[in-house]
Amino acid sequence: MLPAPIKSGAIVHFPMSLSLQKPQFLLVVESPAIALFHVAALEASGFDVEVVADGESALSSFAHNLPVMMAVDPVLPGIEASELIRTLRAQSGTSGLPIFILPAVLSPMCEVCMQSGGTRVLQREPHPSQVLADLARTICRQPGTGAGAAWPTGEQWMPIALNHVKELRSAQHALMREPRDRVAWLGLIRHAHALTEIFALAGEAALCQLSATVELFLNDLTRMPEQLNPSMLRTLGQTLDFFGAQLLHAAPNSLRPTAGSRVLVVEDDLGARQLISTALQMASLQPQLAETPSIAVKALEEAKFDLIFLDIGLPDISGFDVCTKIRSTPGHDGVPILFLTGMTTVQNRAQSKLLGGNDFIGKPFHVLELGIKALLWVSKGRIAEAA
Repeated sequence: MLPAPIKSGAIVHFPMSLSLQKPQFLLVVESPAIALFHVAALEASGFDVEVVADGESALSSFAHNLPVMMAVDPVLPGIEASELIRTLRAQSGTSGLPIFILPAVLSPMCEVCMQSGGTRVLQREPHPSQVLADLARTICRQPGTGAGAAWPTGEQWMPIALNHVKELRSAQHALMREPRDRVAWLGLIRHAHALTEIFALAGEAALCQLSATVELFLNDLTRMPEQLNPSMLRTLGQTLDFFGAQLLHAAPNSLRPTAGSRVLVVEDDLGARQLISTALQMASLQPQLAETPSIAVKALEEAKFDLIFLDIGLPDISGFDVCTKIRSTPGHDGVPILFLTGMTTVQNRAQSKLLGGNDFIGKPFHVLELGIKALLWVSKGRIAEAA
């Protein structure tokens, strides 16, 4: 049985054992890298932490040793996190057990966990590991401030993150063979979620924003897998290549944040301009819209942009010709240019490279795929500038 809780306001305090044993904390999270950060903060606050990777293991742990509190990742293999919490709440003596929900991009999952009996959803800001440790210490009336946690180094968390990238690539290849492979879709969601949260905990803002957009994109596609097309698979592959290169060769926190980066959109169709603007804002980027090449050239003369989306099929002048003009504009000879086109033939792809373009996205496009492309190329542009 759990010790009888003492209620104080909105917080439930569990009295410390008369022994000198540390209070037991159960952490349910699949990724060892996410666990590294939370364990570091909790152990610095005086807790003995047990880490399990799934709901089945959590239930087995409860059968032998009831913790004073726990934290659950809302994205787990096997038993869903919400079902795990419902099962635990049905057991005798767990009504007052604090069950914290770790952050997730997919907020509906967190909401379901709360409806199942969760105590509180942790937010990403400030650092969720420190918030979790502070809450735990308050509830258990642990002495001290909990300061001095030895956060994991890049050498510790980056190899694990790289393994998540490898798992994502395996799932991508499985979907190329069978687009309705449910196991592959679930694997994509789990490992994309793990990457997002690792990057968030490690303070990798640019990588976290890109990974979070990938996670949302994949989650949307799971509801309609028939939408998956070669363009989407190519975009996912490009992104995984980028993550892999960063984790293998770049120093931690070497990539500047992408939020607020300026993106010029040259597109004559009003509906397309509005859709692209929405996609860029969802990715925390700042769009500026130009409906004609002359307006675009004027904008380039007045400001510097981090990325340009350029429609090939502009009236009066080809997007390829506009690209040539942009490359001759001071300060934009190296800015990434992505062509928007309904023509995705090999000839157009080759011509876009010859005339200074970096990549393309075919119409019609998924708004989140466009957001991924934008974040990917803004990040690549950052790296090129720093080289």
